[in-house]
Amino acid sequence: MKISKQNNNINFTSTPLHQIKIPDINGVLIKAFISKINPKDKLDLQAIKKIEKEWPPEFIKDEICEHFIRDSKKNSILKYYCIELDKQGPLKDKIISLASSFTNHNFFNEGKLDYYLSLIKTKEDFDSLTTDRKIKNIGKIMLGKIFQDAKQENCLSLSFFAYKTSKLFYEKIFNKIGISFYEKDGDFTIKRKEFDKYIKYVKKKFNIIF
Repeated sequence: MKISKQNNNINFTSTPLHQIKIPDINGVLIKAFISKINPKDKLDLQAIKKIEKEWPPEFIKDEICEHFIRDSKKNSILKYYCIELDKQGPLKDKIISLASSFTNHNFFNEGKLDYYLSLIKTKEDFDSLTTDRKIKNIGKIMLGKIFQDAKQENCLSLSFFAYKTSKLFYEKIFNKIGISFYEKDGDFTIKRKEFDKYIKYVKKKFNIIF
């Protein structure tokens, strides 16, 4: 379900963009939203400050939170997204994944943009590296939003860096879907013609309407 980008629901402090249903480890569908969060929004900022303190210390989480808090006081090219559970309570308790991204002018063509996934982090008990995680596929869904955003921005490519464990995840899923990519030392680049392959995969597997 695609929903309004206007934040007119009193249950949300973030801006919900897409309603999704994610299967938990028992196959039960859990309602959630892919949302945009804004460093200039006081409630969003409050939630991220809480997450910075309450989630276990970890480089990627710390970087996202630090950048978000920094950007509350300045203009930034970064955009921030989250996956939040559809439930009552403060935003910091609903967020299970965070991502930041930005666009920049193509080096060879100033009139075109490239898209960069800066960082992506899933809450510890939802992370694919956690043996007793509660819900699977969070990272795959968030990545779908990134591909959709890159396509919407009409970018020529999508680039990101992946650490060793994440590198294996991306290689496996891209090869499974049949996505052509360039990778060197953890740096991935995917051309625009490949975007729809991943978007269609996520739409079909998780019944998401972007």
